[in-house]
Amino acid sequence: MTFSEKAVSVCVEAMRRGKVSGRHVQRVLQCRDVEVSSIEPFLDSPNDQVRRHAIRIVGKKGDPAALEKRARIEEEKTVLIEILGFLGERAYRDVENLVYLLQTDDGVMKQAVVQMLRRTNPDLLMPALFDPDDSVVERAKRYINEQKD
Repeated sequence: MTFSEKAVSVCVEAMRRGKVSGRHVQRVLQCRDVEVSSIEPFLDSPNDQVRRHAIRIVGKKGDPAALEKRARIEEEKTVLIEILGFLGERAYRDVENLVYLLQTDDGVMKQAVVQMLRRTNPDLLMPALFDPDDSVVERAKRYINEQKD
């Protein structure tokens, strides 16, 4: 068993027991080539800590489609913002199903969505041009214009 396989195996077992720590996560993230699909089921964990650690690993090393799927059902605002950050960081373009998040009244959430769309698919920022918050409109215009340059 390679180091990366062992790191993932130990992390998965810790997640199953609900005893995962930042150290487990770091060991997985230190691996250059690592298969983390066995961690993806923990994106749906009812344990917030386990779910957050799974999001971090999948966000850095896994399939962004799994994060996009989780984002559609995530109820915890801070966790959702973290997911949006990873989707933006990875420039995952298939985010059409998340445009509805622009309709939130929460300014922090809206800014996270706008930032994610800027990095993933700026064409989807069009609804933000009609936002009641002028700062959101200006930011969306700037990001759309950046794309044209």
